[in-house]
Amino acid sequence: LSPRHAGQHAYVPKVVHHAITEQSAPVILTEGEKKAIKATLSGIPVIGLPGNWGWIKDGDILDELKPYAIKGLTWTVVWDSDAGANPDFADASRSLAFALSKYGCLLQICVLPKLGSDKTGMDDFLIHPNGGLDKLQTWINENSRLIEPQARATPQQVEPWVTPQRLSETAEPLLPWPWEAMPRV
Repeated sequence: LSPRHAGQHAYVPKVVHHAITEQSAPVILTEGEKKAIKATLSGIPVIGLPGNWGWIKDGDILDELKPYAIKGLTWTVVWDSDAGANPDFADASRSLAFALSKYGCLLQICVLPKLGSDKTGMDDFLIHPNGGLDKLQTWINENSRLIEPQARATPQQVEPWVTPQRLSETAEPLLPWPWEAMPRV
């Protein structure tokens, strides 16, 4: 979706910008523009990053993310199911939390469960027979945790950074965020 050699940019559809700025929707990010599109079309406004370090420019958050860096706001990054085994995601998460702390924001992360034989991203979760919108909302609500801000994580701090739980088949969706206020596209 982004032009080749255009540099690093976050993918923020107009409907997502509107939901965050006008309807108080949460700031949710994920790695991948197509994943963000699928989530947004399903009813969860999501900003797509071009990679786990796709939020950074010159040691700060990207300019297109700054309108959402509102003091007191908590951002959520939803990582694919394989992120828990990759220390680079822990480092990127802690570094993003550090960058956001300069704006008075907090960061929580959520690692999706693996729902098949391959890794599971938001788009996969939404279309999987054991997934769907309600279960994704429930998973995010029940499995997000705050990340301590840190400029760079050490290997000792990365070790047990996340332990994904099994998806409950009977979990009722919790809707503390204005999911339903999101305009459908």
